[in-house]
Amino acid sequence: MIDSSQEQENPIQQVKEKQPSFNETGDRTPAAPTPSTHFIKLPKTTLHYVKCGEGPPLVMVPATISLIENWLALVQFMGTRFTTYFFELPGHGKSSPLPQAYSGELVAESVENFIDALGYDTISLMGFSFGGILAMKTLFRLQDRIEKVILFGPAVSNRAMHFSKTRLFLLQTLTRIVRDKRIRQGFLRLIHDQFFNKLIAATIKKYGNIEKQIALDEVLLEISATTLEVLTYQMHEIMYLEYPEPEHRFNQPCYFGMSVIDPLLDFDITLDVVQKQFEHVHLERFNFPYHQPPKAFTFEELMRDFSPLLDLIPIEPTKV
Repeated sequence: MIDSSQEQENPIQQVKEKQPSFNETGDRTPAAPTPSTHFIKLPKTTLHYVKCGEGPPLVMVPATISLIENWLALVQFMGTRFTTYFFELPGHGKSSPLPQAYSGELVAESVENFIDALGYDTISLMGFSFGGILAMKTLFRLQDRIEKVILFGPAVSNRAMHFSKTRLFLLQTLTRIVRDKRIRQGFLRLIHDQFFNKLIAATIKKYGNIEKQIALDEVLLEISATTLEVLTYQMHEIMYLEYPEPEHRFNQPCYFGMSVIDPLLDFDITLDVVQKQFEHVHLERFNFPYHQPPKAFTFEELMRDFSPLLDLIPIEPTKV
């Protein structure tokens, strides 16, 4: 049973949610469900999260930059089929930092505490891009409490990155160095400097295979000290990421979608890693020429372009 008093304890916005319905033009595109934002106090952090839609519970695990405002359309899209939750990572946005250095395992623990506080016995998980790492770490921790896993363009192995061995080594070295607090503080001053900001953004785009159209310089200007600390540890985990082949694959169904021409991640290697982790993988191929879109998708664009992946997923009655 969901403890509604827990959700209403610290809301910053209370908006009545509505059922998806056909839009005014009469076509089969549902109206976007209305999101509401909340705070919830957990043992190691206070999470700022958004809730949207109705149906079985789904937790979207954040990627690298996890501000709610950047993910609302995707939350609403998933909210047409699920009661969808998305939270800002501890140390990002309005979520409080963890009491110790960031790790994917601590985020998985926070997800466990989160669903416990909401009163769910089981949930489904979704991970996009580098959120795929955290979705998998959460699955390893929660095991049978996860019903389904949805992965879109997930980072699940450093072997899948379109980097040469030399470039990967340099990036691994850089992420290791920047974990030093004094170096990180100096780097923060540089990315907030108007001149160095654009130079650093251009360098990261070039060597990190990031789409040129993304306004990375603007993103860097907004990064806080706590967010940079989390990003540094995240990128370090990503650069060394490799899952061992398991003795037994997960029985949960995995719904996997990815662009076959993803410029950051190799489709075949990513699919091979996912298939070695799951007994049942339901696949939807896309042909987007980018890993992350130059600008955030609108709800209507998601309904138009990504519904085939959503249509693969059967909906069972909610378990609470």
